Amino acid sequence: MLVEYTSIFFIKNTWLGVYSKCYCRRKRIKGDVNMTIAEVSKKLELSADTLRYYERIGLIPPVPRNKSGIRDYDENSIGWINFIKCMRKAGLPIEVLIEYVTLYQLGDSTKEARKNLLIEQREELISKIEELKETLEYLNKKIERVYTIDIEKSIKERSCIIKK
Repeated sequence: MLVEYTSIFFIKNTWLGVYSKCYCRRKRIKGDVNMTIAEVSKKLELSADTLRYYERIGLIPPVPRNKSGIRDYDENSIGWINFIKCMRKAGLPIEVLIEYVTLYQLGDSTKEARKNLLIEQREELISKIEELKETLEYLNKKIERVYTIDIEKSIKERSCIIKK
């Protein structure tokens, strides 16, 4: 049986001083029920080609296969796909995620390395957010300046019409 649930995270937007909702939709399999690639593709809104690609390049661990050699996605596989989707949505590079998956597969001895990798990526995201804030501020000033000029120009044109 497939159960859908949504995790809601609140992220503080420090430059606007508000909290934003971030939804991470996850689909979870309960029990021994496994799914084919077509079912996973439909439920997780990823193409079958993308799922095969993720597995081929090591972005997700190898998916178990049934006796016929067909991919048989279990709860663990779905969890990895959800993790990768969420991290890609946040902008993490594929290479970093492949490294993370590789480290994870090596076991608990790599826990600290995985943590450091994620901390490094968090720092890069914070840096990107700062750059975006600066760009947004520049854009806001540009819009304000152009809008103000348009209003002043419109007022001058109207006053010229009235004086004639």
